Amino acid sequence: MRKIDFPKMPEGWSPGDVLAGALSPPPDQGVTFDQIEKRLPIARKLRAANGRVLLEEAEWAQLVECVKAAKWLAISEEVYSLCKAVLDAEKTDVEVKPNRAQRRRNAK
Repeated sequence: MRKIDFPKMPEGWSPGDVLAGALSPPPDQGVTFDQIEKRLPIARKLRAANGRVLLEEAEWAQLVECVKAAKWLAISEEVYSLCKAVLDAEKTDVEVKPNRAQRRRNAK
């Protein structure tokens, strides 16, 4: 898993929305169903995140590929720091905790 900590962004900017936009192709290019199938779950995670997001290695690799290929409309410190946070995401081990139903089953 990779943990991405979002930097501070200007009022009205959502880091998850900015990064989810990087998953979309440029307007003059299309997107295949396979690309949508891979990228849509990542975009959902990014948009739902508050401050940080955990991505599987394959999801992170897809995001890195898209961030590197994205064409930004302007040079911006905020976009740079957000992209840098993605590229520098630390690898982390996540302990999977059992949910309530699993704890009940284990207690029996």
